[in-house]
Amino acid sequence: MILQIIDFKDNSIIDKLFLDSRKHEYTWKYYYCQYNTVLNELTNEGTLLQYKINSIARPYSFILRHTFELMLKFNLVSNGVNPPNSHDFSEILMSFPEDSIPVYVEEAIAEINVDEDGTCFRYYMDKNNKPYWIENTFEPLKALGFYNNISESDKFFLEKICCDDFENKYLKWEFTLHMLECRGLGHLRTQYDSSITILLNRIIEEKCKVNDIYLPILFLIRHSLELALKFNLERLLKALKESNEIIMEEHSLCTLFNLFRKTLLKLDFSLMDIKVYDEYHAFEKKYIELNNIIHNLDSNSRYFKYPVSISGVESKFKTNKKMLIEILELYYFTDPYITFVIDILEESGMINCQEEEW
Repeated sequence: MILQIIDFKDNSIIDKLFLDSRKHEYTWKYYYCQYNTVLNELTNEGTLLQYKINSIARPYSFILRHTFELMLKFNLVSNGVNPPNSHDFSEILMSFPEDSIPVYVEEAIAEINVDEDGTCFRYYMDKNNKPYWIENTFEPLKALGFYNNISESDKFFLEKICCDDFENKYLKWEFTLHMLECRGLGHLRTQYDSSITILLNRIIEEKCKVNDIYLPILFLIRHSLELALKFNLERLLKALKESNEIIMEEHSLCTLFNLFRKTLLKLDFSLMDIKVYDEYHAFEKKYIELNNIIHNLDSNSRYFKYPVSISGVESKFKTNKKMLIEILELYYFTDPYITFVIDILEESGMINCQEEEW
């Protein structure tokens, strides 16, 4: 759920969101620098001590973990080693030649190595339908402290994080993340939406440039849409007393939306007020446009995060000047649809959710 409106008719805003397609690179360094810049921008927001990092605890933690993964894989490639097709830090570290890993790399990773691939920061339930997080707190500031102490060399490159006052007690409080404040896919999706809003505001306020962070923004948008579809499917299938097992392992936006529409066909839309139906249909049409654009750019949540496919083939992902603006306009316009569609169906008497209270 998006909590802030941005005026996309304001030319002073639009001008700051144009992409320069000539700058896009299909390299590990390029992707690492994009995610590292976003990590810096979000960390800067945390230094304001306004409890912002807790409101984006899980996407912030994933960005941190993913930055570390890209940093390691970039350094492997720079030293002539093909990175493993794995997100497991232990496997990635084993690929480095003996005695080539700088001091503090493993210490930093130990602080954020909660699971083997960062899934706990992107989804709510595990494969056994249990919440990923049982412990409440996660403290990424320790990892950032170790990260900034890693020494660069001619064989190991990294970009430091802006914050260096890691012993400040107020920063420690700000970066003590309460993971159990996120309760379900709906809350999780709002955290991802909020992180997008923070980054867009930093671009608008000229604290960073869109061409330095558009890949993570596209990932965050894509993942928000995936979470929204899964949350709506979860609620709809529960109301219809049908199994939702299939949706947890699916990442294709096209497949998820097709399943959602197929399930909607089981409902009696004649119960919906005609004016509400017309508005519903108009929003749905725009949402389909957005869903298809994102799906065609990144069909299985890969190319916004990595420069190559699972098989090592260079990404086919292309950018153009107005691409991000067009996506953002659709993303903001269709947010009421993807956020409240189940509530509209229930208010129209088409389903009965009977949802549990927390």
